[in-house]
This record gives sequence, structure tokens and C-alpha cells, in this order.
Amino acid sequence: RMRVRNCIELFMRKNNGVNSAYKRRILIIDDSTLNRSFLSKMLDDEYDIFLAGNGLEAQNIVTSNWEKLSLIILDMDMPVMNGYEFLEWMKHAGFLGKIPVIAETIDEKEDENLHCLYAGASDYLSKPYKLEIVKNRVASVIRQKENANLLHAMKVDQLTGVYSNQYFNYQLQQEFQQNKGKD
Repeated sequence: RMRVRNCIELFMRKNNGVNSAYKRRILIIDDSTLNRSFLSKMLDDEYDIFLAGNGLEAQNIVTSNWEKLSLIILDMDMPVMNGYEFLEWMKHAGFLGKIPVIAETIDEKEDENLHCLYAGASDYLSKPYKLEIVKNRVASVIRQKENANLLHAMKVDQLTGVYSNQYFNYQLQQEFQQNKGKD
């Protein structure tokens, strides 16, 4: 138990305190100044906000701040580099699995929302924005990513980089259960 507790504490310190008072950071990418401002005002009491007007601007922010970003809110319909092109860039650059993305769509069109999810977005928001939906979806996606990071931190020993004793024992037990009675 002490080892697990130490692992969790190390993880939280390393990740700016998953359950601490530190504000998480969100990048809002939208070509509309009004939309960027509106989303920023909705979220700036709980999060530190970075802003970009298109995918190209956002590439520089992501490249230099990816370890600090908790989430990206991405408009899918932008000039210069649209949301789908940006998601493709994130995949190739290796950032898509590290930073969750919520796509902004124009309305509740199922095809468009599914296309965003297939492209790699974790969730979507429809315009016009509804305050409680925005806040809840943002918090939920961040919480899911942080929980996944925490599970991974407990799976791998932070000092050695090898599987932890608890994870090894669990996997061993699973193998025994699967191969029970096989000779």
C-alpha cells in the first residue's frame, strides 16, 4: 500500500497535482474571436486558457506546451488549417493520445459528430454553446484522461520504467486463470 501511495503522490507532483489547486490548461482553437472569447469566459475561472485562431497557430502552442495542456477545444471549420487537418497533424506528431480533444461542431448533425470522433476527438460540443454542457464535458474529458494517466502510473514503476509488482502479480494471476486445466 505504501508503494502505491508513493507512486500516486509522485505522479500527482509530476503532473502538476491531479487533485491539487493548480489550474489545468486548455487550448481553444477557433477562427471566430467571438467564439474564443465566449468559451474563454465560460472556462477561465477554473482553467488557464491558451487561444489560437487556426490550426497553424495552434501547432506552435501544442509543440511547445503539450506537457502542460489538459485539453484542446477545436473548431472543425476554420480557414488555413481546419480541425480535421489539425487532428491528422496531432496523430502524426504523436500528440493525439497525449492531449484529449473536444471538437466544436455547428449543430447536432450525427454524421458530423461521428466524423469528429472517428478523426480522433474525445468528445464534441455543438454550437450554440450551453454553459453547463460545456463545463461538464470539459471536466469529464479531463477527468477521464487524468484517470487513465493515473492507472498507467500505477502500472509502471516510475523509477525503473518496468511493470510494478502489483501489475505483474495481477497479470500472472490472469494467465493462471486463462490456462487453468490446460496441459
